[in-house]
Amino acid sequence: MKIKVILGTMQNASKLVSIAGSIAYDVDLCYGRYIVDAKSMLGVLSLPDFAYGELQIPVETEAEKRQILEKLAEAGLLYEKKQEEK
Repeated sequence: MKIKVILGTMQNASKLVSIAGSIAYDVDLCYGRYIVDAKSMLGVLSLPDFAYGELQIPVETEAEKRQILEKLAEAGLLYEKKQEEK
């Protein structure tokens, strides 16, 4: 599963690392050709552009996918298409 997320601030990065840490699978955060471990605050902060990224998570069920999306939405980290239109 690939999910676009917003970072931009240290608080958002901290929320993302916390959520990624609660996931039983490997969670990668990608930006262009860079791939870092989303469970590592140092990895997330080392990205060249800190505005947004794409999470890659190998989930097995729809329930797990929905649960992860809900956590990201509650934290305000989901990148929505509405932002692209602005």
